[in-house]
Amino acid sequence: MSKPKHQTRIILFTVGFLSAVFLLFLVSFSFQSESSINPDDVKSIAVLPLKPLTSENREPKYEFGIADSLILKLSSAKGLVVRSLSATRQYAAIEQDAIAAGREQQVDYVLASNYQIADGKIRITSQLINVQSGLVEEVFKDEQNNSNIFAVQDAVAANIGQLLLKRLNREPNNILAKRYTTNEEAYGLYLQGIVRFRNTNGQIVSLNCSLITTVFPNTNGCNPIALSVFADAAVRYRANSFEVGDSIANARMNTAGFRFNADNKIKKNSHVLRLDFNLKAKQALSRPRLQ
Repeated sequence: MSKPKHQTRIILFTVGFLSAVFLLFLVSFSFQSESSINPDDVKSIAVLPLKPLTSENREPKYEFGIADSLILKLSSAKGLVVRSLSATRQYAAIEQDAIAAGREQQVDYVLASNYQIADGKIRITSQLINVQSGLVEEVFKDEQNNSNIFAVQDAVAANIGQLLLKRLNREPNNILAKRYTTNEEAYGLYLQGIVRFRNTNGQIVSLNCSLITTVFPNTNGCNPIALSVFADAAVRYRANSFEVGDSIANARMNTAGFRFNADNKIKKNSHVLRLDFNLKAKQALSRPRLQ
């Protein structure tokens, strides 16, 4: 026995209506997930040093350099507090837990990344982790030709940095890293906090933790936090005078000078007092005391 036509129409209308409601729900959920972060809410993030997929292929210039470029890229965004490289440098160990690092730094998000170098290319995968929930909210990927470290850093910071700012509902920017050397070796030593100096023979020698431990075997080695502080100071307070120290303008090593205008807090003001008064016979003027 066939169903009446009006009953069939009601069933079709109901199915169509429910499908439309379901599609509206999906669109609404997608929109809310993309814009759930209020741009007026101040958020904080820690960009951790990159980690290699295999410990045999570690490259500190990428691990710290790309993190440094990303930090600079994100730091200029309004309403986003970004931990400095000196604060996150200590989390370079491969076994470091990203969420634990985020809790220690007291931030809302952590950007944990790994890299793989093969066939002249470097592939980077970054995870945006919500520290409170422990969930990965977004994954970013980028691949670059492994030809020039500075080009790689700028490209990764531009690509992943822009996507990250968009995900956090922050205004994108076009700021690139500013570096004071084009020498990759010198830049790598700077990122690792390694001191360079000329010995008595005029040769440039690098002083690192391994050498310090060899020279002073009774010590407990280097303090990585102290090294990060010195490296951060080299970035924050750049020398501008090369009349002293072991550096020149286009070949900086470790020491140089600073020239700046200093406030003179000593006041050398002079005060003059003049009194006009017509004296009479019974009046006299005593000398006033001025201090």
